[in-house]
Amino acid sequence: MPQPPSSFSADLTELHAEIWRMLGRGAADAKDDLHWPGLTTIDAQHRPQSRIVVLRAARPGERGLEIHTDHRSLKMRELEHQPQASLLFYRPRSRAQIRVQALTQLHHLDDLARQRWQTLGEAGQTLYCSSVMPGSPLESPEQALTPALTSEQGLANFVVITLQVQTLEWLELARPVHRRALFSYPDSVLQAQWIAP
Repeated sequence: MPQPPSSFSADLTELHAEIWRMLGRGAADAKDDLHWPGLTTIDAQHRPQSRIVVLRAARPGERGLEIHTDHRSLKMRELEHQPQASLLFYRPRSRAQIRVQALTQLHHLDDLARQRWQTLGEAGQTLYCSSVMPGSPLESPEQALTPALTSEQGLANFVVITLQVQTLEWLELARPVHRRALFSYPDSVLQAQWIAP
């Protein structure tokens, strides 16, 4: 079946703004495909490690994205050693991919982490209130939730990861021509360029 023509702007500046609007919707809506990007870090053996995370915020004015993690997780050790990371988003309906290269900053027991902890609510906080470290062997999945920690102990496990976007790459599998664009920010100034798919 023929694919419809692109529904995205052919103007690079407008396309850049459109991508950030999409990321904002993805952060706000758990049903949005962009709510669930893949995060890739580098481990101590220099191997890439990827996993799905939840996009919590997108701030275009700061070129900022936000995700959360457990302080005891391997990704924390990896980001402490190598703060560069990448995020991969995909929207199947429009066959659009967004690749992000970013510099991470870890917020643990600081004002930002405490503020975000309060907005999680009880259900969200419960995820960090397990006494079992992520990756530990279990006899059953339910064992991960017992014994439960206090809220203050859970806060000690909670980390906000902010990512400052360094490059943003867009690929759309459109017809009759695939479209790919690269956005970068040298000296905080947007540079945009069409590139070959």
